[in-house]
Amino acid sequence: MLKRIQAPQIEPVTTAELANYLRLESDTQGEEQELLALLITAAREFCEEYTRRSFIKQIWEYTGPKGSLPRPPIMEIVDSDNTHTIYIAGYGETPDAVPAPIRNAILQYAAFLYENRGDINMEPPQVVLKLLEPYVVKLL
Repeated sequence: MLKRIQAPQIEPVTTAELANYLRLESDTQGEEQELLALLITAAREFCEEYTRRSFIKQIWEYTGPKGSLPRPPIMEIVDSDNTHTIYIAGYGETPDAVPAPIRNAILQYAAFLYENRGDINMEPPQVVLKLLEPYVVKLL
């Protein structure tokens, strides 16, 4: 069983970066900023699920057989016994630590969500999946 104990404290992409990508006015504020932040989080979570990775530093608890831990890259093992491990995973603590193709995929997927609000039947753009493909953790 895998449980996230602490979510990332920041996102790999900022609302300013997304607003710029969407060509929104630089003074976009209030509800629009909140929407952009929600879309970035949704895009990051989709990309993390798709790749089975952690992007920005987060803390996980894994209960199961010994072996490789889910949601790499592993930064640090905090506590471990025969079947229970608490660990820190992610590329780092800042957006710059996350590989550029992953950040680009998050940006593009967040923009896609922004432009297709309300259409729940849309598949992610192929470009997003192609950018993420080299980072997908293969299950054995």
